[in-house]
Amino acid sequence: NQVADAKQRRGEIALEIADAQQQIKQYGEAVNVYRSLLNDKTLPDRMEEVQYRLCQAVHLAGDPNESDKLCEAFFKTYPQSTLTSA
Repeated sequence: NQVADAKQRRGEIALEIADAQQQIKQYGEAVNVYRSLLNDKTLPDRMEEVQYRLCQAVHLAGDPNESDKLCEAFFKTYPQSTLTSA
């Protein structure tokens, strides 16, 4: 399906953009992209990864309270995640 493939590609591109924004310390912009990817469920097979990256971006953006809430939600949703250290 071309529409589904295009949506997937757009999601992958957006994820790369958000990662690049984090690297150049545009954390707020990265947060917006990660939230959009999660809310729109653009990358359903990568939701765990996107949520983890959102936690990091919010922390780096300087919002520890929101970061803590997001991290708690992450650990509840993905208790066996390989993205976190044991």
